Amino acid sequence: MYHAAGMNLVYEQVKMCYVFPQNEFYQFLKLQNTKELHDEKYNFLLIKGIFGEDAKLEIAIDIENEEVLNLMEPQHHFNSNRVSAHRLPEPNDDIFLGDTNNGTTYHHFLCYDIHSDIWAGVSDVSVRYVSSYDNLNRIICFWFDEIANKWIYNN
Repeated sequence: MYHAAGMNLVYEQVKMCYVFPQNEFYQFLKLQNTKELHDEKYNFLLIKGIFGEDAKLEIAIDIENEEVLNLMEPQHHFNSNRVSAHRLPEPNDDIFLGDTNNGTTYHHFLCYDIHSDIWAGVSDVSVRYVSSYDNLNRIICFWFDEIANKWIYNN
């Protein structure tokens, strides 16, 4: 990424989030090549992206702690058997599955393992249920709070 002043900015991905079935993603990036002329809290960039073509990968979501999901959200309804994706998530990526019952609930999961079966054409993504939210802004706020707390306690 090039800055208006001619600087070549290099960012490292700190967090990644995929939203299904909307096929959106969010990237939380941290500036790497800085001379620290300002507070560290200004070195972050949030990007929202929408995949522009049809998804080509089929993934199955395996929820490790499904009993917690059933206890916290007994009326949930989403398809975890087959999700079409553009890219496989990686361990520690956040995943949101939109609820098909009311469209305003998103179930938040944390990816911890991926198993690909080339012959079957499906990848199994093992996740842990974290929480449910009425909008996606909540997880973005958590990301910024997490970074801000690290910055405050390290200074």
